[in-house]
Amino acid sequence: METSPSQNTTESTERDYQRYCHLLELWSRENSIKTQKLQYFLLTNALLIVGIALTSIESQESLHDAVIPVTSLIPIVGTALSLIWTLSLGRTILFQKRWGALMRELSEQYQRDSRFQILSAKPRTTNLSILVKITGAVSSKYYLIGGPLAGIAFWLWLFLRIGW
Repeated sequence: METSPSQNTTESTERDYQRYCHLLELWSRENSIKTQKLQYFLLTNALLIVGIALTSIESQESLHDAVIPVTSLIPIVGTALSLIWTLSLGRTILFQKRWGALMRELSEQYQRDSRFQILSAKPRTTNLSILVKITGAVSSKYYLIGGPLAGIAFWLWLFLRIGW
């Protein structure tokens, strides 16, 4: 039994649509992963700052008698963790960009099929406040990478200020 060209086209379109849906699911999952990673980054840095506060309360003599003073170790750990978070968030953003690029390829291939145009739809923003429009227009990649980079700069600055 032979299949007609229209059946092959329909099957191909449906197969590509299933692929598109799978890519959309992968793409959307990256948002929660980025949020969790950013939250862990912020929590880690908050705990390190609490660690600095607690070590400054202790006797300064006991801190400086250690082989590696705690006051120097905390900024080193903070710098290392911020670097790890930067790379981890960058990798997550890279994956999301890859899924988006693959979806755009399918979207361009099926321009007349609205099912493939989910990411190109323009949201209605007429009822939103100016503050929401401004803050919502900032791409997450800027604060997701900028936060950990600022953390690296802060911890290095603190280490240089405290000294070894």
